[in-house]
Order: sequence, then structure tokens, then C-alpha cells
Amino acid sequence: LPESIISALFVPADRFGVRHVQAILLFGCLTVAYTLRVNLSVAIVSMTDRNGSNPNFKEYEWNTQTRSTILSSFFWGYVVMQVPAGMLGQRFGPKLFLMGAMAVCSVFNMLTPLAASWGGWGLVCACRIIQGLSQVSIQHVVTLGCNSGDDKMGTLVRIFPKLVDGGGIPSFNNAVRRSP
Repeated sequence: LPESIISALFVPADRFGVRHVQAILLFGCLTVAYTLRVNLSVAIVSMTDRNGSNPNFKEYEWNTQTRSTILSSFFWGYVVMQVPAGMLGQRFGPKLFLMGAMAVCSVFNMLTPLAASWGGWGLVCACRIIQGLSQVSIQHVVTLGCNSGDDKMGTLVRIFPKLVDGGGIPSFNNAVRRSP
């Protein structure tokens, strides 16, 4: 990074390296991923109750069971890909796999309002399942991509996901270990 950017961060240039930039970018990626995961939990309230939000929005007549099905459908895809995502991330490498996972999740997140209008709650569930299928790999890729064998990035890999999700439940990140 240019010295001016590093000095703007109030960090001495000799103490700020590429690993710090990687850690900051991965933290941002995880933050966006968790935001994409939970945004429908907030939006579904406005989608089903016109009085609680802008009255110009379209209101969907989804009962509590339908809303619960929509919100849980993300995790159907998430659970299915736990172990395969670790293996795919190891095979194809973290950089392209992370970019692809974020792209797929973002595109289907943007398609969710159209899916609700065109196909109802079933198509919204399909979008959420695809988001879950793609987003499970993000945590795996962050773990695989930064665990280079030395403890410097290993510490960051252990700390940053905990900062984003508040501790979370451990997944099968280590189902497939990198060969030395």
C-alpha cells in the first residue's frame, strides 16, 4: 500500500503489511456475507405488514408458517454444503471460490424482490436456498485461504469470524484439512 494510505490509518508503515490488508478485506467480506444472510429477516416484516412500513410497498399475504419457511430455507442450502464446500474450496483455491460465492449470493439477494413478485414465496425460498448453498463456502474459504501454516494469520482467522458473528456455532471448517 502507498505510504500515504498507511499513515492515514495511524499505523507505522513498517508494521502494516499485506497480511493486514488481507485480514481487513476478509473481515469486510464476512461482514457483507452476514448482512446478506440476515437482511430478509428484517425485510420480511415490511413485506408482510404494510402498516409497519411504507404503505406504498407491495404487501404479501404470507402467514407465520410461510414466513418461517422462507427464513429457514437459507439454512437448508447451508447445511447441505458444509462438507462439500470445504473440499471444493481446497481444490479450487480460496480467491476465485470466495469471489464466486459472494457474486452468486449477491445476485440472488438482488433477485429476491423480483422472485417474490413473480413466483411468490416458493421462488423466494429457491433464491434463499441458492444463497445458502453459495454462502457456506465463504467461511470455509476464509479459513483455508488464511491458514498458511504459520500462526500469524491463524490468529486473525480465529478472531475475525468471531467478531462478525458474535461467537457462532463451529461448522465443519476442518472437515478437510490442507495437506502440508
